[in-house]
Amino acid sequence: MRIFEHQKLEFMIAMNAYLIEKLSGLYCITHRLNANVFINDEGFITVASCCDEFHETLYHAQEAFRSQYQAAQQSGNPDDLA
Repeated sequence: MRIFEHQKLEFMIAMNAYLIEKLSGLYCITHRLNANVFINDEGFITVASCCDEFHETLYHAQEAFRSQYQAAQQSGNPDDLA
């Protein structure tokens, strides 16, 4: 495996761990239930929720957290994730 591919794989693993941690901490304000966040058989982050409204919110949150993680990595300042 080339060094670049190895670094990209490490980046994806770290980002997925960050996304799972952040998404798992969210809960539906209507039903007071947390999301079920996991990696499916194909390696994709999957969320299961109690209602469609919360599921849509989780989708948008995942995109926001992903952008936040990528920006912090590009800036070289991991404190941006705090």
